[in-house]
Amino acid sequence: MSSVTTETSNELITNPKGFRFGLSLSGSNFRLFYYCITVLFVYLADSIMSYTTPSYLEDNLSSTALMGIVFATSSLVGFIVDFLLGEVFQNKNYKFFLKWSILFAIGFPLGYLLFPAHIITLLVGLAIWGIYYEFISFSNSQYIIEKTERHNHETAWGIMYFFRAISLTIGPIIAAALIDISYESTFLAALGFLAIAIFLYFFDPERKRKAIKKPEPEIIKVSVVQELKVWSIFSKRLWLLLLFCFGIVFIDAAFWSVGTLLSEDLHAQNGGIPGLLLVLYSLPMFFMGFFAKRVAMPFGKKKAAFVTALIGSIFLILVGFTTDYGLISLFVFIFACFFAIASPEIKGVFADYDSRMNRSRNSLIGLESGIYSAGYVIGPIVCGFLTDKFGLRETFSIIGIGMILIIILCLIFVPRKLKMPRSELELLDMD
Repeated sequence: MSSVTTETSNELITNPKGFRFGLSLSGSNFRLFYYCITVLFVYLADSIMSYTTPSYLEDNLSSTALMGIVFATSSLVGFIVDFLLGEVFQNKNYKFFLKWSILFAIGFPLGYLLFPAHIITLLVGLAIWGIYYEFISFSNSQYIIEKTERHNHETAWGIMYFFRAISLTIGPIIAAALIDISYESTFLAALGFLAIAIFLYFFDPERKRKAIKKPEPEIIKVSVVQELKVWSIFSKRLWLLLLFCFGIVFIDAAFWSVGTLLSEDLHAQNGGIPGLLLVLYSLPMFFMGFFAKRVAMPFGKKKAAFVTALIGSIFLILVGFTTDYGLISLFVFIFACFFAIASPEIKGVFADYDSRMNRSRNSLIGLESGIYSAGYVIGPIVCGFLTDKFGLRETFSIIGIGMILIIILCLIFVPRKLKMPRSELELLDMD
């Protein structure tokens, strides 16, 4: 794996400290904001398709379970692409990844617009979506490496994440309103935002400037067998924390698959703001990250992550015990507030572990990425089956109960300080 993968793990910074210092739109700051605005339009298209696709699949497939299986295709392809990109395109800059991410993103709504909703069309479209998502993630990481100095990395990631949160809030509202007209209108809206992104990409005044020259870190060539052995060593020591990460990603996958169906059902029955449930789920990302550091101070990052996730999961369980639209919306919002703290806390824990590793650092980051991809593959499939068996609201209650069981295990068995398996890694010449 390359240095690109190393930077990817820092993508979800939820404390954009840079906003405190009155950043000016000049020099590197102008480049960053221009890049973020370009990517914002890509992410708006992405969030529109994220909201539309589960409903589109359910209307064209025989069951919600089958919808979940097909929906997971994008993450499965993304997992494979994530493993390959760092090796195949080690010498490419962010412009390469950004250009191809936009082109792949266009292929997703364009394919659904031009071709009938056959199972092959649906699978190919989602596979293209999975490729796009990995390319845009690598583009973001490469931009940080090339265009910002190390002491500004956290600020730059925070600003990028803020723009991502904008898209996740606005996109579902646009998609939910357009679905009432037709699916084709949502595909056209996504293509419209991508057209703006293309325009901004080709007319970027900084596009031809050279990247900041930085010393290249040592690239470690590791065989697949050796990589799997390293993953096994880390998993034995960190399996409960990895299971906790899997649970968080599983819930996120649930909201962006069957959660969109629940949002559509509630809107059809009660009216109001279209896509409100997904807006309430995304909204806490704007502000709750600012409290993450304060919450961790008396407890430590791990316990803060476990406790906030525990409280949030209780409110997620309550979703299945009421049919009142207002209460469901309130429970989802409270749940999202606590999980918006738990997510950066656990990522901070792994960032600490990453910094303690030497040659095996990329392997640990790859393991984390693999767990996230697995959650996005398995989540929609399991949620689809649960929805067919128990119902939409009840599915979230079951997921909440499962998350609480994971958290209880973590609270009981995860020690306050975990030692990294250096001696075992040294035997593989990996640390």
